[in-house]
Amino acid sequence: MISPALKKILIYPVAETSKKAKRTGPLQDMPDNLTSPSALRTMALKELLKIRQFVKREKMAKAKCLKKFTKKSNDIIKPKTLLKSSKCANKNDKKNSEQPKELEVKCMVCHMTWEEDQLLQTGSIWIQCDQCDSWMHKECCSDNLIVDNDDPPLCCPGCE
Repeated sequence: MISPALKKILIYPVAETSKKAKRTGPLQDMPDNLTSPSALRTMALKELLKIRQFVKREKMAKAKCLKKFTKKSNDIIKPKTLLKSSKCANKNDKKNSEQPKELEVKCMVCHMTWEEDQLLQTGSIWIQCDQCDSWMHKECCSDNLIVDNDDPPLCCPGCE
């Protein structure tokens, strides 16, 4: 038991109130009747918003990672060793000399770029159409092609 004189002399600490807003949990935001259509709609919209935010973060992380890999791999990647058809080699050499060197090469079937193919190290063979000069993987082409210098001109599915 503490004497009244001692109680007057003693100073007890007082808890300060926080100026920050308190965080509210998802259960505090929910309506009381969770089976009502408006409550179900509210829950679905919140879940959809979370999923969209997650997808956005994932896309940003993927873009950042690809950018990092392309910076590192630009020094490592060897010159393009793409397979050209022999019939139009002279015509393509003239066109290539006029085109800029930083041309992005994409497979017209699966839309994978040559740089992505090199990063994944798939080792697939690239074939060029003799008419429109577009590129595609040998695996993406519908025909079972045997690459030979005596082959007839190769036409992509768009030019056939």
